[in-house]
Amino acid sequence: MSTALIPIQENCLNVLKNKYHGLPQFVQKMKIIMASELLFLPQHFTITQKRLVAYAIGLITKNHRDMCPDEFLKTKFVIHAKYFQEAFQLGNVKNGETYQDLKDAVDLFMREVGVLKLSNNDKNHCKFIWVQQCNYIESEGKIELYFSSLITDFLINFTGTNKYYVNYSLFVSHALRSQYAIRLYEILQTRQDTNCLIMSLQKFKTMFELEDSIKPSQIRSKILERAKKELNTKLDLGFDFELNKNKSYDGGYQLIISAKRNDKDIMKMLNFEEGTKYLTSKKQNQLKK
Repeated sequence: MSTALIPIQENCLNVLKNKYHGLPQFVQKMKIIMASELLFLPQHFTITQKRLVAYAIGLITKNHRDMCPDEFLKTKFVIHAKYFQEAFQLGNVKNGETYQDLKDAVDLFMREVGVLKLSNNDKNHCKFIWVQQCNYIESEGKIELYFSSLITDFLINFTGTNKYYVNYSLFVSHALRSQYAIRLYEILQTRQDTNCLIMSLQKFKTMFELEDSIKPSQIRSKILERAKKELNTKLDLGFDFELNKNKSYDGGYQLIISAKRNDKDIMKMLNFEEGTKYLTSKKQNQLKK
């Protein structure tokens, strides 16, 4: 599979620049930082749910990451509809659509339960939720969100088994319009070393909580091809993929996803900042040692 850089057109770059610099300062500075393992947990969010989770993670500070888990579980993250609308340029909040989308997202959070396999034995699994509590305060136009205990383990204290983490801008969730494209961008961030991800198609279905009845051709055309088209023209990180029959893989198919960089360093052009200053003070001290 070719590793050539993806050429990005100047007009696409100008669109990105205009979008980024048209956003409020607080959005430009928000970073999504989480342990890499979190991105492989099963999830099937709507685009609004995906953005809500990203926004809430963007509100996590270094002080939050130095908390003990029990203390973090009590932390309330407040998302105002007005600021959420500004972050993703969703149109006029007063028309009610943003409020309804947020209300629907809250309802879904409280109904959805993920299933995590503990081994290859289908009988060994655990059920979990991403959000332990999510309140929609209609009179104040805001959401109050508390992360669950399992998710908390991947959001703070990046040490031990969670020492590998991803760090990207909230602008990614703004620029991309598909939850699948956002998810694949996140997953590709975990492969900065090899730029390649190999898995069975069944594992991909589990991660994205897709119906068992969905056909490989549908996954190819409705998810992978569409996400590829969006990522390869909008941000710094795109991908190519191969979906091949292979009896040695669960479900009979092997999926290979290869990261492909654009020929311009878009993130630096947009003045994104990276580095250890976004880590916890504990982690910074470890790095110094």
